[in-house]
Amino acid sequence: VLLVLDALPLTSLLDDSYRVDPVRYPNFARLAGTSTWYRRARATAPNTDLAVPSILSGRCSQRGIPPTFAGYPRSLFTLLGASYRTEAMELITGLCPPDLCEEASVPFHRRFRQLTSDVTVVFAHWALPRGWTGRLPAIDTAWGGFGDGGGSGSRAPRAGKIGQVEQFRSHLERIQPGDDRLLVVTHALLPHNPFYYLPSGRRYREDYDEPGGSTSAFSDDPWAAAHSYQRHLLQLGFTDLLLGELIDRLQQAGRWDEALVVVTADHGVSFRVNLPRRSPTAGNAVDILSVPLFLKAPHQQEGETVDLPVRSLDILPLIAEALGIAKPEWAEGLNRAEHEAGTEAAAWCPSLDESLAAEIPMRAIHERVDEKLALFGTGESAGAVPGGGPRPDLLGLPTESACGPTAGIQVQFDEAPFQAVDTSSDFVPAEIVGLVRGLRPGQAVDLAVAVNGTVHATTTSYLYGAVNASIWAAIVPETSFRDGRNRVEVFAANPPRAGCPISPTGAPSELIEYLGVRLGLSDVPGVEVRGLRKITTSGGRRVRWTRDRARIVVPLAEHEAARVRELRIAVANLGPETVNLRILLNRRVLFDGEVTDAPWSSRFPVQNVTAPVTIILESNTIQRRKRRPIGVALEGIWLGDGSDELNN
Repeated sequence: VLLVLDALPLTSLLDDSYRVDPVRYPNFARLAGTSTWYRRARATAPNTDLAVPSILSGRCSQRGIPPTFAGYPRSLFTLLGASYRTEAMELITGLCPPDLCEEASVPFHRRFRQLTSDVTVVFAHWALPRGWTGRLPAIDTAWGGFGDGGGSGSRAPRAGKIGQVEQFRSHLERIQPGDDRLLVVTHALLPHNPFYYLPSGRRYREDYDEPGGSTSAFSDDPWAAAHSYQRHLLQLGFTDLLLGELIDRLQQAGRWDEALVVVTADHGVSFRVNLPRRSPTAGNAVDILSVPLFLKAPHQQEGETVDLPVRSLDILPLIAEALGIAKPEWAEGLNRAEHEAGTEAAAWCPSLDESLAAEIPMRAIHERVDEKLALFGTGESAGAVPGGGPRPDLLGLPTESACGPTAGIQVQFDEAPFQAVDTSSDFVPAEIVGLVRGLRPGQAVDLAVAVNGTVHATTTSYLYGAVNASIWAAIVPETSFRDGRNRVEVFAANPPRAGCPISPTGAPSELIEYLGVRLGLSDVPGVEVRGLRKITTSGGRRVRWTRDRARIVVPLAEHEAARVRELRIAVANLGPETVNLRILLNRRVLFDGEVTDAPWSSRFPVQNVTAPVTIILESNTIQRRKRRPIGVALEGIWLGDGSDELNN
């Protein structure tokens, strides 16, 4: 059994003794207790399409070679396939040969029809305006079978992470009792973002992109990175739950003791300010390249820790060695005996910068674990939300201990999700996101979040992308909710003083500022967006490029919409040198003309606005230049009452 997880740094699993945390991740600890842990294992590439083929083939992967059987004709599948029945779940790659994997063994006419369907779907995503592609099958986490939910490497019928989890659990059912030889290869896209699973398996957000997850790097605000890190650790708790289901399945089928079980990750991910999430540098290499690797040999009963500097391409030779078969001559990796004998490894894989080829010292791993624990602690239970935030001393306090209002600060959030909670469902609104008004430029405020009269989380506001708006986000325990209506309150957390640990914020504004429209580090609750690409940077600014037509629907209440007096828009860059831009608000044309220079911004007075507010941006993009973004780089959108407060 080979389980390859996705975007999992080793350091996320470790506790203050630098061992696998048995409290937060009991099933990883359960595996470590009966397996060999190669704690200095390194990934050979920071990208799945390079890392997974390296694991499965025992060879260095290279860009330009497709991660399929055609690109890697010799692999773990061909090594064992002649004497093992193969069950493979490859969500991104397709290395399993057609004669071994049932999904790949289809007649030519069906494969041709599948290819035609896939090409049609991909072309439609490329050619149609974004507003017309909402019902098309997703193409971002599969190599084929987009239209029918079938085929090797395709998504399950339900899209996104939910469908992948269903597919994983269905895959486990193929492990049945018996004495036949079985090869199970599973690539699970967990704990990879988007992040919306709690350790219990319940979701706290719907199936959409994780805020900030598509950016290449975090901003310089440490709390923005910390909140994303927190969501990663929660989803890792759910990954631990699924690992437990795999172990349980093997034990129930009577196959655990005899099984060779390997659990690893294709690469890690980084949560550091001003550093890339996935591109390894000297400052984040430990996060991206240091990955877990556990190998339970057949009949192994005791855990063992090994400090050999193994790499991802060594996994296939290690498997062959554990099975007592010769390492194939085409494998570039080394087995344990070769490592212990000091055999010189093959040249470093070209998929990674040679400057990062050096071994990652244990000191760097320990330092990163210490940094993580300083933020989140070790937790009291596997389901606990990691981290007490900036004011852990307030957790558990009743809101009755609050004193008078904090002058000038207003906190806003969407209360609708808490009005009819069903604690028996698979969804709980544990993440609470909102805005802060009344802060000076550059100022942040510590906040305490209470549910049903008790403080359950503290957090800190941070800037919302490039539009200079402060947002906040917190995750509270799912056990803090009850069926039906729940009361959620947010307080400004002042320095402690006798009898007054927290104080409530000022009354929320009637007009909720929907700023940025998914331009920054967090989505705006309830706002519908079509026709905007993923977050990127342009001229040092965080932006989202528009397609031909962008549509933004803001669900204000009627009394809120009636107060809207202007729309402001900021454009950081243009695709062509000149763009014909048309801006509409509720079908009324506010601007229709050429934009010849950027950055460009303007404010448009409006009146008699009704709800919901629909903003349309249309750009004439007849001129198309190869490898140049088309449209406008949208930096911010503001709806306001005509005052200058929005500048804050």
